[in-house]
Amino acid sequence: MLPISPATQHLVEELYAAADHGTREAELFTLLSAIARAGDPGAIPALVPLLMGEAGRLESAVARTLDRLLRQVTPRLWSRLDRALRQISARSRGGQGWNRLGTDLAWIDRHPVRRVSLLGLASGHPNGFLRAVALQRLAEDPDPRGLPFLLLRLNDWVPSVRELARRALDARLTPDRFVDFLALLPLIERLESSNRDHGDWLARFHRYLEASADPDAIAIGRFAQDALVRRTSTTLALARTDRPLPILLRAAADPDARLQTWAVRQADHLEAGTRLAFARAAVTSRFPAVRYRALALLAERYPEQAIEDLLRSLTDPVARIRALARFHLDRVAPRDIARFYRDRLSENQRAPMIGVVAGLGETGRPADADRLRPLLKSPRARVRAAAVRAIATLAPKRCRVALLARLDDESRVVSRAVWQVARRYRTLFPPDAVWRRFRESRVRHVRSHALRILSLRDRWTSLQYLLPTAPDSDLVIAREARDLIARWCAEYNRSAIVPTAEQLGVLKERLAKFEWALPPPLVQTIRFSLESWPS
Repeated sequence: MLPISPATQHLVEELYAAADHGTREAELFTLLSAIARAGDPGAIPALVPLLMGEAGRLESAVARTLDRLLRQVTPRLWSRLDRALRQISARSRGGQGWNRLGTDLAWIDRHPVRRVSLLGLASGHPNGFLRAVALQRLAEDPDPRGLPFLLLRLNDWVPSVRELARRALDARLTPDRFVDFLALLPLIERLESSNRDHGDWLARFHRYLEASADPDAIAIGRFAQDALVRRTSTTLALARTDRPLPILLRAAADPDARLQTWAVRQADHLEAGTRLAFARAAVTSRFPAVRYRALALLAERYPEQAIEDLLRSLTDPVARIRALARFHLDRVAPRDIARFYRDRLSENQRAPMIGVVAGLGETGRPADADRLRPLLKSPRARVRAAAVRAIATLAPKRCRVALLARLDDESRVVSRAVWQVARRYRTLFPPDAVWRRFRESRVRHVRSHALRILSLRDRWTSLQYLLPTAPDSDLVIAREARDLIARWCAEYNRSAIVPTAEQLGVLKERLAKFEWALPPPLVQTIRFSLESWPS
């Protein structure tokens, strides 16, 4: 459905209530003006039936409001508006008038200023004959505001309506319409992802886009709000310029990660010296994919000049960028990388970079775990989480008590890091110690991660701890426990581990005690699995 804000929804409900009670027209006009000022396109499907049922009373005011709201519809909302218009049923408020609307659209001529907007709304009617009539009249009007409605009907489920839309759009593939088509690229992209038969119109459109590109329109499109419009405009601009550097620098600074990555890939358009400066600017991007490609470009094309950038990237918070930097440094300027991380850690022990902590975990020795242990109590949650992962890589068994203590961390990020360690080393943490933390903690994320760690044990041990959690007082934890038990039931016969007589006794006892909190199918599956083994 088309999104609508609570405030606008409240205004619409007030409008309907006022219309039902015969409120004075002045008050109805005031409500309609408030809806128009709110500028929320989500109100359009609610106002259309009111327009059909209030001819001669509110028709002009409703038409004016609809016309104003349609101007607020963004390219990515047009398809949702079209779907919302089709879903207006006779049971909707005022929906009977909309559904009884005939093919005679003479009433629209009473609003010549808003004719295109009203015809566009009629072109989204569930009645195919009415859509065709509205579409024919839209095709005769050169107003660019009708273009999104024609594009929507190019995706219509009735072939004859699609053909009408295709002819109308063919007539509009002219250079003076380039700006209008460029702004509607997100809607056209949706056509390409659908399964409708559009003939060869999309191929002709792309040829038109490349041949009719207006330099001024492209310059405007490069700063458009929509990322797809910026990407397309930048691509067209690069193909038509002999000065690519300003275009690529602007693209490399764009908030869209895809456009930044594309800009780095296009660096071959630049001269050697310019390419080096461009890559060094891109390697500081906030997007990891862009930093990675820029660093690869520097290291492959300018290995000697890239040493400083490679050293800086050793402390990047992203693992694959650190790995890329280590790989190229080993080829260009070999050095003891673990010592590099140790030195950086010693220089800034109180507030170390996350990349330094993670890098030492990737390259250090087990003895380095002692250097990182104090960071488990760092004031920064991300540093504590990085220390958990690094220590688990270097010396998991020796430091498992310290690692398990961070399961109770106030930060969900750190507690989750302990759970991730448990997934790597399933038998690292004693189940009794984890169970004790589950029972003693009142923090939901701590109990949730403890429950998941317990579920990682062998199938008989894990079930011993999962069954008592099914009736937990925290409904979120209880639901998670039931989900884990359901997964156990779906996978219990994938393991060949034989339960001991003691385990069978404990499980039967706990099943009898807590089966009331489980769905009957799960109880039956568990009981069958237990009875399959001799006591």
